[in-house]
Amino acid sequence: MLCRKAIDAAPRAPALLLFLVLWLVPPVQAAPAAVAMPDRYSAAAAQQVMLAGGNAVDAAIAAAFVLAVTYPEAGNIGGGGFMLSYMQDEAAFLDFRERAPLAAHRDMYLDGQGN
Repeated sequence: MLCRKAIDAAPRAPALLLFLVLWLVPPVQAAPAAVAMPDRYSAAAAQQVMLAGGNAVDAAIAAAFVLAVTYPEAGNIGGGGFMLSYMQDEAAFLDFRERAPLAAHRDMYLDGQGN
């Protein structure tokens, strides 16, 4: 019976958690910008940059440095990505995807046993 109740309750748990977070956690406001990050530390860093007069690119860079410490498995500073920015009536697209050396291959870091 306990297993059945746990299974029945499982789909409601994320919705309940989301409701509690939205109800109990006060929103962070910074006009005219918004910041969304996977942790409060990177969000706070980005928000502080924006409040100090920085732009969205400055805030993203600050957040990336914080995430390198608080969420290193996300890749962050050494990883690649894409960025679309619009500043001073000019749009720009940056493609900074990482590239492997030509001699790189899928199994290059495996030992003789395939580990």
